[in-house]
Amino acid sequence: AVPGRLAREEAMSVGEEKMKCEETPAYIDFSHLPRGSTLEDVIAVGGNESLRRSRAADDGRGKRGPCQSATFPAKLYEILAQPELDDIIAWLPHGRSWKIIDQVRFVNLVMPHFFSQSKHASFMRQVNGWGFIRITKGRDQNSYYNELFLRSKRHLVKFIQRTAAPKRAEHEAEPDFETYPPLPPSPPKPCPPSLRHRLDVESATADQDPAEAAAHAVRAAASM
Repeated sequence: AVPGRLAREEAMSVGEEKMKCEETPAYIDFSHLPRGSTLEDVIAVGGNESLRRSRAADDGRGKRGPCQSATFPAKLYEILAQPELDDIIAWLPHGRSWKIIDQVRFVNLVMPHFFSQSKHASFMRQVNGWGFIRITKGRDQNSYYNELFLRSKRHLVKFIQRTAAPKRAEHEAEPDFETYPPLPPSPPKPCPPSLRHRLDVESATADQDPAEAAAHAVRAAASM
């Protein structure tokens, strides 16, 4: 009787694990959705899970959301479209996640031009609050992704919902973006003049002695 009971318990355990795997959504590739796609198109690709994590400024029923150019994902997308900032923050080569490369310069140079918050911790609260998920290991370690935040797919950003990033189940593997087709570059955007000036000053003072570089930094900050 004992072996039979153990066999039944093992079968039940396997069945429960299978159900968990079926319930846990895998990475959903929205990159094929063209411009003009609607929330219904997103739902058709991603099912009910994407409905929970997505929204549109206007879903066809007269509802209005925040200005899409003012949302955190839209600002972040604008930053990543500026080649001058690639040594500070950039898309990874596949275009499906992004990474802060130089945290100090990001906080001191980039954040004041795009965000009201001035601390890295505040920025990361926004990252998590908009559903971005951190890659914890492998080639893309410490980069962040959202299934609807894709390089050259600016039209999908409006569907991103402000919601906490879903917790990854223990049995769920992190996505391997190298197995997906790489996304093309985004059209480059010009760097804001004031930020361009700060970058130029930083470059010009890189080889100066610390005292002279500090004086240049003070003058640059006073001129903004």
